[in-house]
Amino acid sequence: MIFYEYEENNNFIVSDHGFCMVSFSACSDEDTIGGGEGLSKDFVVSRSDMAFTKNGGETDLYVKAAQVPTVSTEAAWLAVTPVAGSSSITHHFLIKAEANTANDDRSATITVAAGSDTKTITVSQNLPRDCSSHLVKP
Repeated sequence: MIFYEYEENNNFIVSDHGFCMVSFSACSDEDTIGGGEGLSKDFVVSRSDMAFTKNGGETDLYVKAAQVPTVSTEAAWLAVTPVAGSSSITHHFLIKAEANTANDDRSATITVAAGSDTKTITVSQNLPRDCSSHLVKP
C-alpha cells in the first residue's frame, strides 16, 4: 500500500515501506501553475495517472483545493469514494477498480474539479501478458 500525506509546505510524502518525497513548489508569486494552464496554485492533485492489474485494486487520491472538489468518472468499473477525516484544504478519496474479466486492456479518465480548476487523471487496467510463446525452448 502506498501512503500519501500532505504537509503545509506543499509537499506530498509518499511511502511504501520506504521513504520518497515529491515536492510541489512555485518559483514566483503568480497565481497559476503548470506552465500557464490557468490553475490556481492552491489546486494540486497527487496523481496524474493510475494503473491497475487485471485483478483490480484500490489506491488513494489526494486533492489540495480551497473548495471541496468533485471527483468523478464515467467508467462503470471504477468507484470514487470520499474518505472521512479529510481536512478543509486537503481532500482524500479512495479509487477502486473492479477485476477485469474481459480479454482486453481498458482505460478511463477521472475528472477532478474545484471551482473553475479541472484536472484529468488517466486510468489504465492491463491484462498480464503471456510470454510463453516468446521463450526459447531447448
